[in-house]
Amino acid sequence: MFVSAAVFMAVFVPTQWYFSEFMIGPGGQNAFFGADRHWGYADRVGDWTYRFWDQTSPRWNPPATTRGFVVAFLLALAASRVGLSLGNSMAKVKR
Repeated sequence: MFVSAAVFMAVFVPTQWYFSEFMIGPGGQNAFFGADRHWGYADRVGDWTYRFWDQTSPRWNPPATTRGFVVAFLLALAASRVGLSLGNSMAKVKR
């Protein structure tokens, strides 16, 4: 359970970090990913739409802190515990 949560965090965090960077960059601005297709007609799209990494507002873009990673790890630990227990109970089901 501890190992599965650690592996999940080790794979999930870098994957999400680089994929989100890709999505707000020029690579994600196409019809397949649709990263820049959610603006309405009344919105004024400009350079501010690509400045996610420059924002330092803790409310909208909280920094990646040790506390945040600990909370995420504890949530991954709880989710892996629930998933493994549900999987073990499903293994006992017979037709």
